[in-house]
Amino acid sequence: MSNSNNINLLSTKNNNFINLKEMPDDNVNNLIQKLENNELEIKLSAIHYLNNYKIQKYYDYTNKFGVVYFVSSDNNFMCICYNDYSNLVKNLSLSLVEPKNKLVYNYFDKDHKNPLNFDELGFDAYLKNKNSNKELSKKIEIFKQILHKYSNDIAAMKPLYGNNEFLNYNISKVVIVKDFMKVQQAILFRLSNKLVQVIFVDQSEILLCTDSSEFIFKSKNGEEVSDTLQNGLNGENNEIIKRIKFAKNFMIQYVKSHKNKKK
Repeated sequence: MSNSNNINLLSTKNNNFINLKEMPDDNVNNLIQKLENNELEIKLSAIHYLNNYKIQKYYDYTNKFGVVYFVSSDNNFMCICYNDYSNLVKNLSLSLVEPKNKLVYNYFDKDHKNPLNFDELGFDAYLKNKNSNKELSKKIEIFKQILHKYSNDIAAMKPLYGNNEFLNYNISKVVIVKDFMKVQQAILFRLSNKLVQVIFVDQSEILLCTDSSEFIFKSKNGEEVSDTLQNGLNGENNEIIKRIKFAKNFMIQYVKSHKNKKK
């Protein structure tokens, strides 16, 4: 198994893994040369890439309105997934450097379609407009309260890039929670980037990618281990085996509950 802080795993389109750690230096240099010459089509292992596009922190308000969560990717975001699975998002990185007429707020309905975009002035103006949708106005009011309440968390989120690279902002790349499910031991988030993130009550977590058979396990002490699901289940780490099995059973329970909702 590999430590996910170092990206040593590459995969082809057929998900055939190449472990750079196990390759002789000459072979690695040859591989790099082929990549630079576009002679070999290869991609970073999906789970390692998506590990940078996950929920970094969340606060549970499901008994009131939903879940507050923070995402650090190529931009920093504060978001709320409301109990109807609609999302309101603020691009914190963009709002640091752009004027107030920049569209830093995005609202996605419960089907995650037809996003509405607001700048700082438009966000406040929507609340003052008597013809505004009352349900959305209530969500905006909640969002503004949460922005104020977690101002310290927002201040602690450092920009990931120092050269304003995050200005290349595309709304289609915003990572949001499509839905979530809670049980006593954990909460499951299904993200829009096809990542399933299960966060346990002891703050350990496991990430599963629906596009590949990989996982990343983060212990309560912050140690990260990554591998294929098959290797994880057949390995000797009982904690990882237990967490993978729990996550898979949790996902089965999640699918069944959503099927019942549609009936």
